[in-house]
Amino acid sequence: RWLRSTLRNDLAYYGFERWPDIVSVNTTSSVAVVWLGGEAAIGRRRRQGR
Repeated sequence: RWLRSTLRNDLAYYGFERWPDIVSVNTTSSVAVVWLGGEAAIGRRRRQGR
């Protein structure tokens, strides 16, 4: 019983410690993708406008 509870606490600790990193990485990558997509769309529109 003690071993199981310790293991669960370790998993929860590592999971919660890791969550902010995972979330920040996902947010940064998605923002970068959206930004690059917007830049490409603007460039395409400018080229078509000319």
